[in-house]
Amino acid sequence: MQWRNIKDNGRQSTIALENSTWKLIDCVSKSSWQEWVAHKLKSRPAGATKAGWLRSAAIDECNKLLVH
Repeated sequence: MQWRNIKDNGRQSTIALENSTWKLIDCVSKSSWQEWVAHKLKSRPAGATKAGWLRSAAIDECNKLLVH
């Protein structure tokens, strides 16, 4: 498990994800993980956890890259 800090809606927030998920986010975000995470959190559906939403978004993004 790895924790990273980010500003979410103007507030400092800590997000804990598995190391493999952070590695995937680093890859799909082209090392701009803070911008990528902030952008994805803006589209998070009601009821979805930050961790679950980010994990799903990273997997979806990776799948898109593999297809193209």
